[in-house]
Amino acid sequence: MPVAMRSLFIQILIYGSPENPKRLWDTFKENLSEDFIHAARRNGQSVNSAINRAYRIIAHKLNTEATEGRNFQYWVRTFGFEDIGDYDIEINQSTVNADESAVLGANVSATKRKAGIASILLPHGRTSHKIFGLRVPLTPDSASSIKPNSSKARQLAEIDIFLMDEAPMLPKYGLQNIDQLLRSVGNPDLPFGGKVMTFTLEENMHIQIDQQQFAKYLLKLGNGELPLNNMDEIELPLSVISTGNLIDEVFGNCLVSENYDGMKDRAILAPLNKDVDKINNDIVAKLPGEYKIYYSNDSVKDQHEGALEFTTEFLNSVNISDLPPHELK
Repeated sequence: MPVAMRSLFIQILIYGSPENPKRLWDTFKENLSEDFIHAARRNGQSVNSAINRAYRIIAHKLNTEATEGRNFQYWVRTFGFEDIGDYDIEINQSTVNADESAVLGANVSATKRKAGIASILLPHGRTSHKIFGLRVPLTPDSASSIKPNSSKARQLAEIDIFLMDEAPMLPKYGLQNIDQLLRSVGNPDLPFGGKVMTFTLEENMHIQIDQQQFAKYLLKLGNGELPLNNMDEIELPLSVISTGNLIDEVFGNCLVSENYDGMKDRAILAPLNKDVDKINNDIVAKLPGEYKIYYSNDSVKDQHEGALEFTTEFLNSVNISDLPPHELK
């Protein structure tokens, strides 16, 4: 939860217009640092050191995610936030393990490929799209959103080594964008601006042995090699078309045989969160036994007179991807 709260605080500073952001930090800094405070107490460290750690992470995020006019120095100059100067090195080194950060004593940054879910497997996880400003979707004429003289570009210029896990899963246009960006902040005559790029792929989870035929079909689909009908449409094979209840088709065998472990290897993808919630509820209803419902305890702290008021019912209705829903089954 503190990670989600820090993310929300950063989004408020970047996109919102808080009346007194310094007071907002002072009021909730212990809540925003709760995970670090627990760790500090276990290790005999001070609470202030834990709060300072969360503060450095917020400062770093503001300098890497906000526009030039809303970066960390803006909040220092305008609202009296305490200035610090060592957070970039600390955060960059904390994204890799001790062996990796010891490579030639270099400044190292690690990323995951384009999938957002993969980025959470790394501490302070970041996707290639985030760290290199790649567009969504990537096209032949795409370019990085990071400007050459911006604070983000200067931070990339200071990094010596990039470790990119599952790099082959990134479209070639993404690698071309990364090359162009790093040339603009480094040596324009060398690939990737002279930076050391380490690409890894332990296992392509998208292509298991029993899925190779379907994988080849997807490649042909992406390359435009499949035949079209008289209406210029691609006809999907019957094996990939759902003809009944999608939940039964995907999870039915596991539910009947009570192989609930096997359900972890299957998934139904949906474009909207509301569809995901409905599917999850329908699946839970098919599981044996009684389920429990956990409710959030939403409230507004220190609501000032004349400020915009939020009712508890409204807070209960807010459902964003960074926070759990009000009603959790």
